[in-house]
Amino acid sequence: MKHKKSAITILIALLLSMLLIGCADRGNVTNSDVFAPEYFRAEDFVGKKISTVSGTVFDQIAAQHIPGAEHVYFNSTMDGIEALKSGRIDAVIEDDAALRLHVANNPGLRLLEPLMTQDEYGVVVTKDNPQLLKELNEFIAVIMSDGTYDDMLRRWLDIGGDKPMPDIPEGSGKVLNFGTSGIVDGFSFYSHGQLSGFDIEFVRRFAEFADYRLDISVMDFGALIPAVVSGRIDFAATLFTITEERKQSINFTDPYYYGGVGVAVFDPQSISKRPAVESARVGVMIGSTNEIFAETNYPQAELHRFNNYVDSSAALLGFKLDYAMMDYTSALNFTRNNVELEIVSDFLTDEWLCIGISMDNPELHRKISEVVDRYLADGTMDEIIANWLRNDGSDYPEIEFPRNENAPVLTMAIVSSREPTTFISNGKYVGADIELMERIAYELGYQMSYLDMEWGAVVPAMASSRADVCLGMYSTPERREKILFTTPYLKNPQVLIARKLDTETIQKLSFWQNLKVSFERNLINENRWRMIVDGLGVSLIITIFAFALATLAGFGVCGLRMSKNRLLRVIGSIYITVLRGTPIVVLLMITFYIIFARTNVSSITIAIIAFGANGAAFIGEIIRSAILTIDKGQIEAARSMGFSKIGAFFTVTFPQAVQVAFPVYMSEFISMFKLTSIVGYIAIMDLTRAGDIIRSRTYDAFFPLIMIAMIYLVVASIMIYLFNLINIKTNKRLRRVK
Repeated sequence: MKHKKSAITILIALLLSMLLIGCADRGNVTNSDVFAPEYFRAEDFVGKKISTVSGTVFDQIAAQHIPGAEHVYFNSTMDGIEALKSGRIDAVIEDDAALRLHVANNPGLRLLEPLMTQDEYGVVVTKDNPQLLKELNEFIAVIMSDGTYDDMLRRWLDIGGDKPMPDIPEGSGKVLNFGTSGIVDGFSFYSHGQLSGFDIEFVRRFAEFADYRLDISVMDFGALIPAVVSGRIDFAATLFTITEERKQSINFTDPYYYGGVGVAVFDPQSISKRPAVESARVGVMIGSTNEIFAETNYPQAELHRFNNYVDSSAALLGFKLDYAMMDYTSALNFTRNNVELEIVSDFLTDEWLCIGISMDNPELHRKISEVVDRYLADGTMDEIIANWLRNDGSDYPEIEFPRNENAPVLTMAIVSSREPTTFISNGKYVGADIELMERIAYELGYQMSYLDMEWGAVVPAMASSRADVCLGMYSTPERREKILFTTPYLKNPQVLIARKLDTETIQKLSFWQNLKVSFERNLINENRWRMIVDGLGVSLIITIFAFALATLAGFGVCGLRMSKNRLLRVIGSIYITVLRGTPIVVLLMITFYIIFARTNVSSITIAIIAFGANGAAFIGEIIRSAILTIDKGQIEAARSMGFSKIGAFFTVTFPQAVQVAFPVYMSEFISMFKLTSIVGYIAIMDLTRAGDIIRSRTYDAFFPLIMIAMIYLVVASIMIYLFNLINIKTNKRLRRVK
């Protein structure tokens, strides 16, 4: 019966994944499906799905003002907005101040007028200080008349991205104690460790205006008014609604903000133009020169950092970004393979690619540089570039590179998601950089080997001598401290890509058409299914051998922890504390780039060692805990029957401990299998990395991810079934229950 339930669970998961894959190409909501009225009228929302945040009073307000609407609850306003943008609901209800912030950061989102409710907000002042109340009211009148107030509203409620606090000098007079909550976006919140927002700017400008010094206290929202009443603070502001009940215990200033509860809808048609890149959401790649360029030239932009361009383009298509910055050759391929994207900028930089060589090998640098210079002079470089940079979108040539058999190996660090310079086609590494280095290696009497890794790992691999050369990259002062570079050979400046403004004419596929196309493109074309099979094999090999190592080492760790020698117990405790407390990805990279940096140990072996060392800490504790559950009286009885200490352990203690530990031991194996998804950081082609590479070739953000997730689920379910079967066969009590 249990087996049938497991099979049904897997079948349901597979069906759900097919549904996700088929619906993955939802992109923008088509214009014919958009519900986006120009103004708020309650009758327009009857029967519509509206979102409110769980635990707030907004659902009560909505029920009062929009009877007949269907309420959908979310944990946050942002979750509701994402559902709105994807077409799952029709509107979002929230405080207008919060909605204004989301409108500023989400193109196409619109706050409808009029608001459902009209409220006034004021600064809370102690009744014991009428002079302070008078000065605050005078200040409010001044800033509303001279334009300062409108400027503050635009800065904190109408502009997306980071909002720097203006430099406002403090007064020199009496100290005023001011209270705020620090948790209300737009009004009082922390940004880059600094208290910021409309209320904070308001009070700092007031202190300058009235020549006060400020002592700001941050406390819970509910504690602010009691603090004013008790005299602990002189005044407070955190978007307080002016009510008659509150006026009984404190004074309010004249209203300094007018708002209420509003309704927001999403209308793709309203995205008439793109936001200025200086204040937009821009995707960059970690460790790249476009990250540095964006930080320097767009300091007010909201930068989102990704490991590769595949992820940044997926975020762009999912409305998480306004722009993605990447090198021109990559942008050319992304826009050619996705009709919803286009290049929207001129060349932003004047950058050229160079081959990088390890600092430890200046002679190799000299030889490779000579060949590169010759290729540039005799036209060979132009021929190589023409093979792979195809502006007309024509197919790449099939080139068989000559190789020197039994020759010394040159190891090249590459990123196989950088089409057309380095990528995988028909199971082989190809591209402009690959052809260039294969030709150079053949001339110099070497044969090539490739380390395929994330971009951020390339420089560390070169600095630690894990690789002899690396793919073409830009020569920057920081990189020249760790890498030797050849003469530049290919101009490849940075550009911006974005979603096309008009996607009405883009043909949308049906569910089954989309599923069929995705299946063929991601698995059948170029026999990409083989990468999945090979990647799964690597993941299983690492898991099995690492777990075997972890089990053997775990017995040793258990022995240390249970030793009568205090020093050995301390060593065991330190080992467990360090290994269990260190994130596995950090341990993996330390093992690869530091401990085995200058060795010829393979990446898979290093991964086995790292996972084995980490798993030993957990398994050692599992074994120790299981042994401690066995009643000592059984051991004493065995000894009294003539068993030796070791004999009693293996006859009485160990068999029972195995039965106790087995379920947790089984879970540790499955966890280790799933954790192997990070080994791509050290240039291993595992299951997850295979999916990433397929995404980089097909430009499909959804199918490969869902496919990989389902493979992990199916394999883990099979493991659970087999372990349960073993447990039943070896456990007499479970066999009797069965």
